[in-house]
Amino acid sequence: MFTPYRPTRGKGFIKREKLELCMRASVDQIRCATVGICVKECPQVFRFQPGSKKATVIVDEIPPALEPKCREVAARCPSKAVVIEE
Repeated sequence: MFTPYRPTRGKGFIKREKLELCMRASVDQIRCATVGICVKECPQVFRFQPGSKKATVIVDEIPPALEPKCREVAARCPSKAVVIEE
């Protein structure tokens, strides 16, 4: 597996600093059919918007412990509105 590094300067030489990759999620508001699988299965990440009942993401970065659940929710979304960026 490829591990990305960012070069940084320090004491006359370049050292490599490991980059932390994070997962992000988003909900396509046009595709969202308000089924609510994402909100029911992963309420730590998804919520219904007040008034519209369309789902929205409430965290910037998905915690590592919730990444598998978010992938599952995205796969189960009938309208394919949940988008995962890794």
